[in-house]
Amino acid sequence: PTSYDLSELSLEGQDFCWICNPNNPDGKLIHRTELLRLIAANRNTKFIIDQAYVAFTTEDMLKPSDVKNHPNLILIQSISKAYNIPGLRIGYLVASPEITAEVNKYIIPWSVNAIALEASKYILIHPAQFTLPIRKWQRETAELIYQLSKFDNLEVIPTSTTFFLVRLKKGTAAELKKYLWEKNGILIRDASNFRGLDETYIRLSTQTSAENQILIDAIREWFAQL
Repeated sequence: PTSYDLSELSLEGQDFCWICNPNNPDGKLIHRTELLRLIAANRNTKFIIDQAYVAFTTEDMLKPSDVKNHPNLILIQSISKAYNIPGLRIGYLVASPEITAEVNKYIIPWSVNAIALEASKYILIHPAQFTLPIRKWQRETAELIYQLSKFDNLEVIPTSTTFFLVRLKKGTAAELKKYLWEKNGILIRDASNFRGLDETYIRLSTQTSAENQILIDAIREWFAQL
């Protein structure tokens, strides 16, 4: 749900409510105060809040300490994404002792490999070495969005993160993805398989200023040859 939907959200009789926040693929989010209000008002519903992309925003988000006052809150976060080490494939869950005890009953043996565990220990002890330059990325994102918004054939969807959706008014996501990869070695996300989206949506993630300019030029060239 979006923040616009929260007041209309009916959870009576629902055991669980899963919210991706910030949301993928559009980068929209629900602020912490709104979520806590919703969680407190529905104590018989367990809220699973997936904050895998929390490192890509500077907005006020839920904290592990929020679980203490909200026993129906289950918080999921990613170490892989937060510290830009996707190969680790590791994250963690924060919840009440009762919930974590129940979850532990279903964890398979060796669910996380030893290398990922040791690497995670090091990262959490030395976080400054791996902290993402989020404010720099946000500035780059704002500039990229500004430049893309000048295209008549593009609609850029507002975001609170460093990734965002773009709707093509001409051509398809698959066609643009193929062109960018074959001509420039640029890989974008065809977002047509996300629920509610169609073949005109792509997801972009901010890169360096120079790389963003290459993308902008390549998209301009693609439109020119349609």
